[in-house]
Amino acid sequence: MSIRISAGTTLFDLPDIIFAAADQKGIQLPITSPDVIVQLKSKAPNIFKDRNIKKDADIYITEFGDLLIQELDGGFRSRVGMKKLPKSSPRSSKMPLALE
Repeated sequence: MSIRISAGTTLFDLPDIIFAAADQKGIQLPITSPDVIVQLKSKAPNIFKDRNIKKDADIYITEFGDLLIQELDGGFRSRVGMKKLPKSSPRSSKMPLALE
């Protein structure tokens, strides 16, 4: 699954966008909103200017909750690895989970 993010989107809007898209596809992400922000900012710093995406980008979400971000015109890629939940583990949207 991928999400197109427009240049100028604020970093703090990304978790809501990502979680809404994942929910629509039935993908349970084993992370919290602050985890998304910290990981995207630390793993793909060149894609941000201050608190905004500086170029259009695609964010890919795997069925296991891994994220990949790619600038559309620069070819920059950074995999944002996140701890996977065991298949038998249900997830409440309010339950905080640890990162790898």
